[in-house]
Amino acid sequence: MKKRTGKMISLSLAVAMAVTAAPVTALADENTQSNVIETSELTPAQSAGETETDTTTVDTKEEEGTAWAALTSAEKVEEEAMNALPEVTETEKTVQGEGTKENPYKISTEAELKEAVKSDGYLQISDNIEIENTLVIENDVKLDLNGKTLTCSSEEIGIQVKSGSTFIEDSADNGKITTSNMSTILVKVSAGAEFTLNSGTLENTYFYWGFIRTGGLALRWYRDNVCNEAGNGAYFDELNEKAQNVPCGSKGVLFLPYLTGGFGETSNASACFLNMTMDTDQGVQWRAVLEAIGYDYISVTDIYKKAGVPLEFMTITEGGSNSEVWNQIKADMLGCKSATLENAQGAVLTDAVIAAYAVGDLEDPSQVFEKTRKIKKIYEPDPIRTKYYRSIYEQQRKLIKDDMAAVFETLHQISKIQEQSND
Repeated sequence: MKKRTGKMISLSLAVAMAVTAAPVTALADENTQSNVIETSELTPAQSAGETETDTTTVDTKEEEGTAWAALTSAEKVEEEAMNALPEVTETEKTVQGEGTKENPYKISTEAELKEAVKSDGYLQISDNIEIENTLVIENDVKLDLNGKTLTCSSEEIGIQVKSGSTFIEDSADNGKITTSNMSTILVKVSAGAEFTLNSGTLENTYFYWGFIRTGGLALRWYRDNVCNEAGNGAYFDELNEKAQNVPCGSKGVLFLPYLTGGFGETSNASACFLNMTMDTDQGVQWRAVLEAIGYDYISVTDIYKKAGVPLEFMTITEGGSNSEVWNQIKADMLGCKSATLENAQGAVLTDAVIAAYAVGDLEDPSQVFEKTRKIKKIYEPDPIRTKYYRSIYEQQRKLIKDDMAAVFETLHQISKIQEQSND
């Protein structure tokens, strides 16, 4: 699998994935050398670390001399052999490099890899490596494949991202992570962890993929269950028209989109509307639902930016691209120019093109995409709204992680009581 040089792809998951990953980190010094004197040149007392000029340890030397004299010939040979082994310094136990982007840790073995991921930092692979046992990552690590191959041969999980953020790039060409055991799960990403990977169906391509809790499900839930308009696609247009007249921020109303539950630190979270008043109507609620999904987009794109990937242009596709108000909200919240396409059904077209390419009926898929990728409309972000949404996002994160934690737990207990009463 080829990857575009120097690019990174983001992935924030709450489930196990049969994809790929890997980690980084360590501490080290490149040039430290230990001066080792052959033990055979020393007396037994000198072997213990003393010199002839050391006058403060005479008693100790005499005791050690007595102990040495008490040893058998075989024991003396064994003791001398042990003393002759070079002392392993702390530097020799660590990985070379400083762990910075300019001077990353240099990794060439599985042992170095496992040592490196024990702390945060940048890591560069300098040789092909086989990972025989599960590699567990619990820190913020950034891995450069550097054109090399990581092969996972574990019978269970190759790489497990338990916490922190794992970012993977390839500064050279042909870098990849693979498995020698087809039953192996290459990468398992625990709830709340973040994983970043260069990937692409076609050679020299990559994509960004982020985990959104409910997305389109929340929109359908509101139309079907709250508005009682199940199956009425045209009602989305009515809701969008109402939301168009609602100011940015939905008059302070927040929707927490945990309709399918939370994850990670907020595993007990549940969905709710907050800060409603007598003036709250469908238009306000609908815009609050749209903005709730947008706040999830912010969390995902923040991962891209943290990985060094700029977000300058966004293409909006599929059904959601039909909403003018929704498209503008996305542009404002993410602070980047956004566009819709004349052919919004990107997934169906892509599936057909890739299938034709796979069976040999199409020589160059990119030509088809270039012909069909015609921009319909551009949405420019409003800097004032972008700043406003960012400030609300920070408050929303605090609300969910800190202020609402006890509330979610109480609601979870209420749900358990309800379930028990139904049994």
